[in-house]
Amino acid sequence: MRWQDETPITELIVEGVNLEGAYLTVARVGGDRKEAQIGSQPIDDALDAREWLDGVAVGALGAGSDVRLRIRLWNVDRAPIRGITTRVWPEADAPADETSGWKDDDDEEAASAAPSKQLVVQGPATITKARPHGVPVRRERPVATPTYAAPCPTCASASTTVALLQSRIAELSAMLGTAQTAVRDAQRDARSAEEAARSKGRRAKEVETEATRLRAENAELLNAVRRLRRENLELNEGAAEILAAASRFTA
Repeated sequence: MRWQDETPITELIVEGVNLEGAYLTVARVGGDRKEAQIGSQPIDDALDAREWLDGVAVGALGAGSDVRLRIRLWNVDRAPIRGITTRVWPEADAPADETSGWKDDDDEEAASAAPSKQLVVQGPATITKARPHGVPVRRERPVATPTYAAPCPTCASASTTVALLQSRIAELSAMLGTAQTAVRDAQRDARSAEEAARSKGRRAKEVETEATRLRAENAELLNAVRRLRRENLELNEGAAEILAAASRFTA
């Protein structure tokens, strides 16, 4: 199975992971542009969401030659965020030059009424200059437009997986920084509580109780930091293995 373009799918998943309570829906688009929803899934983890999406696409394709799908991202309050329309082919039947063509999920009527946002690239205008009689005309040869082969499906899948892992690593790094800041704050509060206990005897018992609570909270935060560091290390090792495997396929 091969997607028409992996990039917008990855971007949609990463956007959904960063939104609490977001979820995806997938609908099959028929020849009459009518849609039939075939799947819905909360998007809590990028890798799980991508595996689920690939499974839905395989099921929708079945034994057919291709299928057109509309993937939408929804907020927790069921408000639509955005979506894309793309196609899926069996691996053996996927056209080599169909690597783009997906579009954002806008109504066809709105798209026809709004000004076109497509960039039309035209060749250079022909300029005719007067020349003296008998002087030969120099004709420029047209410059050939280079063509690029589409990336192999294995490389595209590996690149998508690495991008999702990198997104997860960035999230863990942010969580790690927040946890470390909380640890420093807890340690500062604990020191302040201990100093207050020494200077104010009449409140020593209350302050000691607060200091004990802060020490326990500090210990929990330290354990969370250690767990995040281990998970971050495992993800980095996994990304390195995937990149090494991708290098072997492209070698």
